[in-house]
Amino acid sequence: MISYNAGLACAKISILLLYLRLFGFAHPALRKTSYAFLLIVALSGLWLVCSVAFFCWPIEASWDVSIESSCLPRKMRWYLGPSLNIVTDLMIISLPLPAISKMHLPRAQKLGVFVAFAAGFLWVDPCNTLPAISEIDADLAPKKRLHRFLHQVEGRYPSRALQGSIL
Repeated sequence: MISYNAGLACAKISILLLYLRLFGFAHPALRKTSYAFLLIVALSGLWLVCSVAFFCWPIEASWDVSIESSCLPRKMRWYLGPSLNIVTDLMIISLPLPAISKMHLPRAQKLGVFVAFAAGFLWVDPCNTLPAISEIDADLAPKKRLHRFLHQVEGRYPSRALQGSIL
């Protein structure tokens, strides 16, 4: 999860830097907004990485439930992380649309450019993310998660050899 969140933040930052390069010289308001979004994306990415890395203190308590620890509230983290990602995705998707609407292009070409930039909206998938998050049991131990995963694998690929060798 650490590398996923860091990679996602870097991808979003690179898109914002592309917007600065494409539109920043002609649209000062878009340039200022891009810098503000860069700050928001960098801070949210930093929070997501740190919240995964330091979910529990001491850190070993993240995978060893027998250690006495202090952990972040699980549900808060599981809801806030994807929510931040969805909000920053929508911010990034909507950023170039006003600049595109002011381009001096025929209506059909302008619509094509709108569609090309707005196609990134298909990347945001809250319908699959949030229901999966709501099913997370906050007290589920890592051993139970592994057991549930193995049952899912067994259901997809029924093999007695796999079941006997792992369990």
